[in-house]
Amino acid sequence: MPALGRGAFLLGFLLFSVAAGAQAQSPPKESKATGSVAGRVTVDGKPKSGIEITAQPQSRVVVKPWPRATTDEDGRFLLTGLEPGPYWVGPQSRIHVSAGRARQGAASKDLILAEGEAVVGIDFALETGGIITGRVTDAEGRPVVAELVTLTQIIETERGGASGHYRPSVKTDNSGVYRFYALPAGRYILSAGGPSDMFARRRPDDGRPAYSRAFHPGVTDEAQAKVIELAAGTEAANVEIKLGPQIRLHAIAGRLIDAETGRVVPNGLFIFGPLGEGSSRVTAGTAHRSDDKGEFRIEGFMPGRFAAFARPDDQSGFYSEPVTIVVSEEDVSGVELKLLRGASISGRAVIERTGDPAPAKLPQLSVSVSPSAPGAPLLDYSAGVRFGADGSFLIRGLPGGKARFHLISEFGMEGFSLLRVERGGVERGIDLASNEQVTDVRLVFAYGAEIVRGQIKVEGGALPKGAFMMVASRRIRPDGADRGPFAAAKVDSRGHFTLEGMTVGDHELTLSVENASMPTPPTRHLINVAKGKENNVILTLNLGAKADSR
Repeated sequence: MPALGRGAFLLGFLLFSVAAGAQAQSPPKESKATGSVAGRVTVDGKPKSGIEITAQPQSRVVVKPWPRATTDEDGRFLLTGLEPGPYWVGPQSRIHVSAGRARQGAASKDLILAEGEAVVGIDFALETGGIITGRVTDAEGRPVVAELVTLTQIIETERGGASGHYRPSVKTDNSGVYRFYALPAGRYILSAGGPSDMFARRRPDDGRPAYSRAFHPGVTDEAQAKVIELAAGTEAANVEIKLGPQIRLHAIAGRLIDAETGRVVPNGLFIFGPLGEGSSRVTAGTAHRSDDKGEFRIEGFMPGRFAAFARPDDQSGFYSEPVTIVVSEEDVSGVELKLLRGASISGRAVIERTGDPAPAKLPQLSVSVSPSAPGAPLLDYSAGVRFGADGSFLIRGLPGGKARFHLISEFGMEGFSLLRVERGGVERGIDLASNEQVTDVRLVFAYGAEIVRGQIKVEGGALPKGAFMMVASRRIRPDGADRGPFAAAKVDSRGHFTLEGMTVGDHELTLSVENASMPTPPTRHLINVAKGKENNVILTLNLGAKADSR
């Protein structure tokens, strides 16, 4: 199951109830013709029966059970009854990997299915995955129970270097034994101990002992870790990891105070997280609030460098500069976040060309504001805001800097895009001075319901293994100013793509190749999107032209 685009999706459920009398009077719902997908599965070059294939809808609405089928004696499958739309089609196997693929698991294929379409030739070549297993022990040789073990695959880059790819961690059992399976052939290193979250440097407060991070066989320096060479379909057993002495976890405590009055700030919002190596950037920060006395205490941390800062909070109107916290051998107390009164932005949102500041869905939209000052640390100062029934909004607690607005995509609000930001009736950016109160800001949204369907024709070669295509669209503004809203779609395994929520008018489509070993220049195409009609385009990607240009 590809990761692209799925971490952000919100889950929605459509619930309905119809009375018997009303149901009899309702007109029958128009149904669309369903389609099918057929293909074949081989394992280690031979047809394989009993492999389950699923078609997972690429939808924000969770639809289960997913359509599924099982391969027959010849490895063939047939998925039927598929509604039109985009799917991830792929094998569901816990012991196989895609043949020749460096990543773990069996790769699914993107597929956009038209109404009533019967797709054939969706084949999958699998191979039996490898296994790495062993035991984690402490300094005395005793098994360490429920300890997370992390597997890192060393992947050679095109330029001769190597990069690390983390696999999902597994826990040891009550004998200290761990087991990774369905691994592609490759080179691996293993580690255990350290924080449960490698970025937050924090462990759950579950009473288990904590250990410094150690690598197989029992070293603390990753450069000295022994590399496991795993061949396809083989097992590397007795890969032991010996941990060092137990270490003590630490707590961080402090309070939030108003920098102007010196009073504590109860229920104040702040962000806390580790600092990147040699950097002032907070990575993987988590949100916290002070208690009713303005105090906070966070426990379970490994030694390291951290930072905390108050995020823009509409409830209080405060933000703060970051405070660096160094955790070494003892708990840290007395941390003070001095909160500053921030700037504010207020105004109204409208939908383009309607003249109505309060269309039905406008109060359901939300935007984020991200102030940034040149040279400032890379902190997440973004703040979200929703609109009132009349489109009005107010966001407080912003630091100085250039304020950028971003539409927050939510399920059920597809088709909306932020066109421009106006201040005092003039389109322009907003540069916030410290503690400035900006009014008369107008956010202009567009709503599009048109659909563009396309086909990519690849000429002059084939896409590199692991590469895929993306199509991005920007509306061309009639006044020739900056281009309007942006939309993007991944091209499926057959070269099809669908762009939804498009506005009527001229658009520029950009076709690009992603994840390729060598850069491929993007190609651009102009199209006109018409209202209420099917918009179909054919785009050509000439890989031969790329080679000639070098």
